[in-house]
Amino acid sequence: MWFAIVCLALVLWVNQRTFTAVANVVVAGVVWYLIKGAGLLRHPFDPIGTSDSSFYQILYLALVAVILAMAVLLARQLEASQANR
Repeated sequence: MWFAIVCLALVLWVNQRTFTAVANVVVAGVVWYLIKGAGLLRHPFDPIGTSDSSFYQILYLALVAVILAMAVLLARQLEASQANR
């Protein structure tokens, strides 16, 4: 968490798109590495995929679809606002 906060502070200080992209990739890589090395304590590895309930699986897919649609709409809105400047 502190690493991500420091990277965010650096991104805000440098204020350059390329540096921001590289910092995001580095933070994502560090998070992936830490999660990959973490052991399972009490939670199943894939609770939705291994669930017997199809409702949870459908609900998860619907949630992912809604979030992806919102991301596309946000990207379009940001692109349109950049084009108007």
